[in-house]
Amino acid sequence: MPDQTNVKPKGIIFALVAPSRSGKSALMLEALRRCNTIQVIKSTSTRIMKGPDDLVFYNLVSDQEFEELRKQDAFETIAPPYGAGAKLYGFAKKELSILERTNGVCACVQQTVPDLRAKGYIVKLIKVIARGRPDAGLAPERVQADLDRDKIEMEYDLEVVNDFAPGGFQKASDALEKYIKSFTAPAV
Repeated sequence: MPDQTNVKPKGIIFALVAPSRSGKSALMLEALRRCNTIQVIKSTSTRIMKGPDDLVFYNLVSDQEFEELRKQDAFETIAPPYGAGAKLYGFAKKELSILERTNGVCACVQQTVPDLRAKGYIVKLIKVIARGRPDAGLAPERVQADLDRDKIEMEYDLEVVNDFAPGGFQKASDALEKYIKSFTAPAV
């Protein structure tokens, strides 16, 4: 009998990457509403809660709790900290287990994608490009972290322009929905 220890779930991870306040959460919520073939894959993070939608997309924990989960081997992958004051992000094995029955959508940092792919996960990397994004109120270190991450060389499977002008969100949502629906959920 073949070794099944490295067999990964068949579902696809639709991973959205973008700077802060680019509309990732709103686009993911809209994708969840429109596409019945996906579920949220929560990332575990030490980031501070920015709004109620964070609880939909993140398991927020303290630095100490994150380290305890790491010691328990709870993570499939952890993003290397990037930049000064970087927060920790990781995908727990139990969160990725939803891929056994469906596709998943998540927000992620670029650094986790190569590791997930190397471990056998199918990741469709979607870059959200924000136009007319309101930058007011962003902490300088957040702006710098976004600029630094944008320098990471990645090949994207799709780029979606989320224009903050009237009609821009609808157009971005339509493009994301069409892309996600072009893939089928795994057979159960």
